[in-house]
Amino acid sequence: MADKHDDAEYKFRWDPIGLADYYKDILKGEPDDELAFGRLCSIYSECGYHKAIKEMATEFLERNPLSHRAWFSLGVACSNLREEENSLKAFEKSAECHPSNPHVWRAVAQRAARAKDYSKAREAYDKLDELGQTTAQDANERARLLFEEKRYAEGFDAFKEITERDGKEASVWFGLSFCARHLNRSADAQVAKKKALELRPDYEYWSYEASGLMAESRNLLFAEAMMRQAIELAPNAWHLHNTLASILKQQGRDVDAKASEAMAISLRPKQS
Repeated sequence: MADKHDDAEYKFRWDPIGLADYYKDILKGEPDDELAFGRLCSIYSECGYHKAIKEMATEFLERNPLSHRAWFSLGVACSNLREEENSLKAFEKSAECHPSNPHVWRAVAQRAARAKDYSKAREAYDKLDELGQTTAQDANERARLLFEEKRYAEGFDAFKEITERDGKEASVWFGLSFCARHLNRSADAQVAKKKALELRPDYEYWSYEASGLMAESRNLLFAEAMMRQAIELAPNAWHLHNTLASILKQQGRDVDAKASEAMAISLRPKQS
């Protein structure tokens, strides 16, 4: 069946509607074809049909409760629908069904971190270690968790270990700098921050990274620190202060957010 599906993928490569119809026809005759189900979910996801995926996955799981693919698809759909609690539960079920799949554990770690369930996130990253599937980005994310938990000594060690393996990522040096600063290790903080800015002296980088974390509602303390770095590099850019206000609101710091909004308003060009 996989070869037959691959032929269809090629035939309908410029026609997602036709490809979706093909998979729907397959599932009418073989409703438990997990591969066809997964590919149809991928097409729907690209089209933004997240509610349809949720309904499909729910029905598929009623017949196939151990389908890791269906649980994973449900997790993605719920995440896109902002149903974060349901998303995390679905990814955890997917991990139970297929514990050797690193993509599932990575999804659990990221959603748990978003929910501020840091112990669960660390356990998921530990699973990646056990599988030998920890990437440089995973190590960075794990270090950021320690920053969010204000476990600065452990965070310092984690960021430092990453820089010793590969010192080319500015955000890692930045994390090292902030952990050092909270530990009153001013010399280390200055050296790490200098290295971060040597790698990325442009405010756009720091703003982009912070905005990405804000959009995913995770690592918000780290996002705040990065946005403040962007502001330090471009203090008169009103939109940076506005984005900082949004990050602070997500943290529940309304007073600080209003102060940043006021700064953005004062810097915003007046309309003639």
